[in-house]
Amino acid sequence: MEENESVSMARWARIMNKDNGYGGEFNHETSGDKEIVELATAATWCEEMARQFSVELANLRANNDDPPDCFVDFDGKTLDVELVQMINPDHKKRANKGESPHANPLFQDTQWHASRIRKEVDLLVDQKAQKYAKRGVSIDVLLIHTAEPWLYAAQIEEFLTNNTFVPHRGIANVFLLMGYDPSRKQWPLFKLYGDL
Repeated sequence: MEENESVSMARWARIMNKDNGYGGEFNHETSGDKEIVELATAATWCEEMARQFSVELANLRANNDDPPDCFVDFDGKTLDVELVQMINPDHKKRANKGESPHANPLFQDTQWHASRIRKEVDLLVDQKAQKYAKRGVSIDVLLIHTAEPWLYAAQIEEFLTNNTFVPHRGIANVFLLMGYDPSRKQWPLFKLYGDL
């Protein structure tokens, strides 16, 4: 490995380990980092759409005029894709100040249950929908991505068997992409609503 690659890898490792590693997969420091993370996340979403939903998306590209964050082609159309991270900012701040998400009291506070899933997803979608409505913008896909340390794919599966999300005008599809799960050998992906 060349020295520049080594320095770059060490930098990304440091970025991912910020805040005691809380939600570190999607951490970034600069706007350039953010674009890299968003495009890599969107690329993972495209791969998992093919693998888990048999939906082939092509020609992923960044949008320099955000929003949306990027575009992707599907069935002869260009789709707008906006990304938003689901990470509890208060918990992340506490981790940054030295609390471990693996020990109480932060461990207890970061546990997930149906009402918290509902509350945090609804909040993100509502905020994005209001933002787009003010701008007169609609998007094809809102991709929520999360690396919350104590949120598991099985919890989302269970939640979705008993709950649905109300579609918002201006956001045609909402997906939730979770951090890589080695037991499943995939990045769990869930359709929260839409017809894509």
